[in-house]
Amino acid sequence: MRLPWEMLGRPAGVICYICELYTKRGELVGEGRGAREVLKEQDINKAIKMAQKSAQIDAVLRTGALSDAFTQDLEDVQEPEEQLVRQQKHRIVALLKLLGTGAADKAGYEDLVQQYTGLALVPALYPDIIARLETRVTARLRTRAARGGARTGGASAAEADRDERRRPDADRHADRAVRAVATSGT
Repeated sequence: MRLPWEMLGRPAGVICYICELYTKRGELVGEGRGAREVLKEQDINKAIKMAQKSAQIDAVLRTGALSDAFTQDLEDVQEPEEQLVRQQKHRIVALLKLLGTGAADKAGYEDLVQQYTGLALVPALYPDIIARLETRVTARLRTRAARGGARTGGASAAEADRDERRRPDADRHADRAVRAVATSGT
């Protein structure tokens, strides 16, 4: 087995450590290596401690096969939130479609979210946006169900059409989408 110092080509001014991990019965289960340049740290005590810590961390990561789970390279770290954010975006678009709206670009979706929720379309607010849009969709479904019941109780088609025309365009479009979804069973 080559020592870390030999692996580096035996340079002067480098401190190298090997950390060995043993079971309670004395069996070697893993090892790690660490090195630091004394000149780079400009403090020999600090260089020693950093080389020791590096060897200990390397031993634990290697022994536990944890190298893929932990990294010191920030560019290797994938945001665990990326998938969640993508799912939230899809949910927002689906809810807007249920409300009878759609947009061709990001600016259009930003306007629609602002109109329906009063919130800016930013990832930090996605959960709140989804909650508000779900509330609107649910309210639309309930309103539709209640209106359907009221119409059978004697309201004329002319009165229903008049009420429909008085509502803002966005509300009418949303109700049409909700009605289409409700009748199709999706």
